[in-house]
Amino acid sequence: MLADVRRGIWKPAQPEPLAAPSECPTFHEFASEWFERQKLEGGRRGGGLSPAGVADLEWRITYHLLPFFAAMPLDAITVADVDRFRLATVRERDVVAQAAASGSSSL
Repeated sequence: MLADVRRGIWKPAQPEPLAAPSECPTFHEFASEWFERQKLEGGRRGGGLSPAGVADLEWRITYHLLPFFAAMPLDAITVADVDRFRLATVRERDVVAQAAASGSSSL
């Protein structure tokens, strides 16, 4: 290599071309992968979730987060989207509480 430098013919190695950026996953795709990791690595001590923990987290993701965020790309979720989700959740809670207080069985 030094001889090539002295002769003026050495050229530095060309860096590997960067991989094309991958498409940002949807919330559903990311949440599914994250959930699988949590089952193995989650919990208080990082040793995985208990069966009850798996059931609870799956319920939270499936019935709360996915209906609102599932199709959204992660990089498109804004603070305003999270605020709309929070407000919708609070409104739903209030409707359920009012129905329970009135003895109504239909929401």
